[in-house]
Amino acid sequence: MKVSGRIRGTLGLLCGLAASGGWAQPMGAQRLEPRSFPQTGVESYQLRSTTMGRTYDISVGLPDDYEANPDMQYPTLIVTDGNRFFPMVRVVAQGLSRMLVISIGTPFEEGGTAFGRRRVHEFSPPNWDMDDPFGRVVKDGCLRLEVPPGQECTGGAPAFLNFIVSELLPALYAKYRIDPDDLGLYGVSAGGFFTVYTMFQERSPFRKYIASSAAMAYGDDEIFRLEEQYAATHDDLPVGIYLGSGGLELDDAFLEGIGRISSGQAHLSGMLRSRNYPGLELYSEIHHGLGHTDAAPVTLARGVRLLYVVPTPSYVPRD
Repeated sequence: MKVSGRIRGTLGLLCGLAASGGWAQPMGAQRLEPRSFPQTGVESYQLRSTTMGRTYDISVGLPDDYEANPDMQYPTLIVTDGNRFFPMVRVVAQGLSRMLVISIGTPFEEGGTAFGRRRVHEFSPPNWDMDDPFGRVVKDGCLRLEVPPGQECTGGAPAFLNFIVSELLPALYAKYRIDPDDLGLYGVSAGGFFTVYTMFQERSPFRKYIASSAAMAYGDDEIFRLEEQYAATHDDLPVGIYLGSGGLELDDAFLEGIGRISSGQAHLSGMLRSRNYPGLELYSEIHHGLGHTDAAPVTLARGVRLLYVVPTPSYVPRD
């Protein structure tokens, strides 16, 4: 193959640079210096819970105009699994709406096992014998998580909600201008179950709920019992709720076959729609081509857009 003079010259220059150390030789004075990641508009705390007997990481993402509007109360979204999801939620939610984003997390220094152990306990309902298929999976997981003697692996959802209502929110209300009438909760998977579970609790302070790939099999159909009990004693559910999951979860042997993520979402949204609650704003969508993990930011974006940015109570899903 013939090579033109211009190409030969370019190749010669490149080879010469490499041979002479033009870029091949490292420059000894250059090195990376460790530092904390710089974040503006984020304030972080630790809060020791008397209710739970645990310490939580609490991060608060402030909207850009927070200081410039000292008399304004802001829409707010509380995020479970905070240390995992807070950065993503803050970027997505605040990119769509002027709002506070507040996360609840397990301290990083406690490690991954503690994170798994705490989320299974805090997000699961009480009185679950775990004899159902999903319960047996969770029971096996509890053995691997090495739950300390005297501690329960599941059943902590009521206490965790009490921590949020009685300890966390009063501390936040004392420091931040949160609009209590525009307060939302976002959770993924087990956290999605807790989000939906909270919606049916009389003490819930939330008005908006965004649940991504909620593990509806938690508690052996507990969500559907709660929904039925609520319907028997109430004629309205004046909240906004967005349920989302990934299309790839539809035929997943574990996520759908045992966890009932897709069918559980469809069943719950269908039952809620059948109640004809006048104050309910309900959205339920499947995100095609996405799975359990990558559906989470899309569910968040859709939920924030529909519930916080352009609420449309007359919304009717497309066929």
